[in-house]
Amino acid sequence: MKIIIVHANERSLKKSIKIAEEQGEVHLVSEKPFHKSLRKAFEMALDWDCFTLIGGDQYLYEGAIDRIDELLDESIFRMSFHGWDHLYQMKRLMAPCVYQSKFLKEILSIDASQEIRPESYIRSEMRSRGYEDIIHPDTLAIHDKDQYYRDIYRKGVFSAAKSMPYIKNNGIINILKASKNMDYKVFLAGINDGINNNIRPVDEILKQFNLTEKCEL
Repeated sequence: MKIIIVHANERSLKKSIKIAEEQGEVHLVSEKPFHKSLRKAFEMALDWDCFTLIGGDQYLYEGAIDRIDELLDESIFRMSFHGWDHLYQMKRLMAPCVYQSKFLKEILSIDASQEIRPESYIRSEMRSRGYEDIIHPDTLAIHDKDQYYRDIYRKGVFSAAKSMPYIKNNGIINILKASKNMDYKVFLAGINDGINNNIRPVDEILKQFNLTEKCEL
């Protein structure tokens, strides 16, 4: 199966590519903002049968693509799976997902350029048009492991803006407070700064925790 990795030059990207190449044919997409990457991926895959979409911040588990092939249902436009989120420290619905290319023309007719979560908006719109997607309980990847501190802090800030109800409902802040792992301390600092609308330079965050930025993975 073909695998499209949508990336932003994450620290984990090279490892993500290496792992994915052991399971399928890999193609890379990197456009900003995310909705442009999503559209480019769909346009790239128009003549394929199907493809799996992951991020450059994700590592596929061994056998993940074989499992996807086993479960694939040609009647649905999209099937999504769970990943273990390193920062949230729990299983979450995030990746990988597989799209049937025969539905891509319909998907490309949807304008998600103004949406904060463009892929979620596309799923909702496709369902409203009578198309079916499936959420499968299998966990097939790990998410956000090995990231730079600067990206971890940024994700904390964005999580405060986009996912605060989820964070509160799942006790994420208490989990992060209880950990001595520096990834979690930096992530929590980002969440708190996002809540307080007090975004700081990354150098200030590193100094707060007596850290230097991670070297290339």
